[in-house]
Amino acid sequence: MFGADDRGQAIQIGAIILFSFVVIGFSLYQATVVPDQNAQVEFNHNQEVQQDMLELRGSVLSAGSSGSGSTTTVQLGTQYPARIFAVNPGPPSGSLRTVDPGGGSTVTIANAEAGNDETADFWSGTGSPREYTTRGLHYQPNYNEYRQAPETVYENTVVYNRGPNGGVSVRTSQQLVSGRELDLTVLLGSYQASQSESTSIDISSPANEPRTVAVQPRGDPINVTVPTGLSEPVWTELLEPEFVANGGYVDGSSVTVRGGILSFEFRETDGAGDPITYELRVPAAGVGTGVVDPTAAYVTDVSGNGTSIPEGGTQQVVAEVRNEFNGPESGVSTCAGSSIPGSNSGSLRSTTATTGEDGRVSFVYVAPDDVDQTRTATVTVGFGADGCDGSGNPEPSAPAEAVAEFEVDVLNTDGSGSGGGGGNATLSSASASNIGDTASETQTFSFTLDRDLSSGEQITINLDDPQSSNQVDYQSASIGSVSSSGSGGGSAQFTTQTNNAATITYAAASADSAGDTIIIEVTAVDAANSQSVSNSPYDVVFEGPNGNTVTDSFEVTTN
Repeated sequence: MFGADDRGQAIQIGAIILFSFVVIGFSLYQATVVPDQNAQVEFNHNQEVQQDMLELRGSVLSAGSSGSGSTTTVQLGTQYPARIFAVNPGPPSGSLRTVDPGGGSTVTIANAEAGNDETADFWSGTGSPREYTTRGLHYQPNYNEYRQAPETVYENTVVYNRGPNGGVSVRTSQQLVSGRELDLTVLLGSYQASQSESTSIDISSPANEPRTVAVQPRGDPINVTVPTGLSEPVWTELLEPEFVANGGYVDGSSVTVRGGILSFEFRETDGAGDPITYELRVPAAGVGTGVVDPTAAYVTDVSGNGTSIPEGGTQQVVAEVRNEFNGPESGVSTCAGSSIPGSNSGSLRSTTATTGEDGRVSFVYVAPDDVDQTRTATVTVGFGADGCDGSGNPEPSAPAEAVAEFEVDVLNTDGSGSGGGGGNATLSSASASNIGDTASETQTFSFTLDRDLSSGEQITINLDDPQSSNQVDYQSASIGSVSSSGSGGGSAQFTTQTNNAATITYAAASADSAGDTIIIEVTAVDAANSQSVSNSPYDVVFEGPNGNTVTDSFEVTTN
């Protein structure tokens, strides 16, 4: 009788064991190999997205400074490799959004005064700091396996990584400061995207190409504040190459971060004690929605100011209208007018114009055919409702930043009217009082201008009167106070000083305007040799810059 045959059962058992090994192997592959491979994919992607953020930074800086927009791409997520048997989780994604960098969104610039007088109407360095809104860009990954992946942030020209435990790794240097150049690029707008594919970001330049403005500290050091998510030690390291101690201009002791606000100051004077001039730019780049184009903020002179032309000649003046970022504003309506104190003001070939793509307008001033001496014409260019009145003329009471003034000297080339009436200084009053035989008397002279005096122009007062019997000792006298009824006023000194003969020279230190009365006090005036002084006429001759004279007489009195 044959025994039981169990060979088929052994084959079945072997197949089950083999299948078990396959299942176990596949489970191990799914549980260990696939996550490790996917983690590597995610790590590689994170390195790539960091590079994308560096390129995004470059596009922001370029758009702000060049005035031309661009488009850049950021790969927010990635895809795992296809698998025949193993199963992948959902594709990793990421989000990119605008955020406030730190303690707010405001950049400030304080105590910066422009060197150009017209630009200084806006960049005056006084009052409240200039303020600008800025944002940052924050990339946050959403990975399945790479748990220690950092977030990547762009803010204030810097890209850095922030790890899950808060540690920071800076990927770039800062570009806010380089030597005496301040390049405070701001980012405007609102943007958000979250996906596993790449996203294209359009970067605009709403302020156009910003002009560089030369500024100096006004009253206190130039101070800059920016919101930040970085700590004070990190910013100290970023700014350290620009510290004064390292040959730069940033005061290292002024660098602080308080409440998410970075603050630092600049050196005020050079080795000779003169104010240091800095080159300031405020580029603006925009992303996403809510990017509002700036409007005209001020007008400044470009060319034609301080020129001279012959009577009957012409001079072109060019003005530029700028926004708050110092970028040119096109399509702005402007108006212009001209005047000369005490004379035919001449004319303009046109009195209205619209700014071109470069923000500029030009007007041609036509001088009068005849002037009796050198006359200073003022051409005024205004814009907007503040700078122009309802008739299209410059508004007399316009804010300083809404108008620009050009001074053009009209020369008396044919010599007509010289040496006669209508001189440069007309006598308002001249008086001498309490001139006696003591050494503590005073004498006051005053005169009124019939035209503007520019800095350095002189008026002389000749006190030499050979026809007078009054012997007044000016040898021991000195100039006391000098004052003006206007905003100008300069200094006075004796150019000759003898008994009964002296010349006082008044020099304007800043612009004295037509109608200003200049008052000069002479102290410690005596009667010569203790003589008595009788009431009799005493002539005083006032002579303007062009040799025109005005004579007046007054009486000297005794104590």
